[in-house]
Amino acid sequence: MINNKEYAKIVGRNLRRIMYDREVSQAQLANDLKLTKSTVSSWMNGYRTPRMDKIDMLCNYLHCKN
Repeated sequence: MINNKEYAKIVGRNLRRIMYDREVSQAQLANDLKLTKSTVSSWMNGYRTPRMDKIDMLCNYLHCKN
């Protein structure tokens, strides 16, 4: 079974890959979605996992299925 720490790392890796594919920077994502840069960084580095409402927002912004 996967623990929260591993889950956060998986989410971070996927977010980083999708942002790279879409050519979206951390600063651009943070600015467009009215998030702090530190929040985006903590998600991308696997320190924290976004809440479901933020996952929905990220999926809509990055044109992914949620």
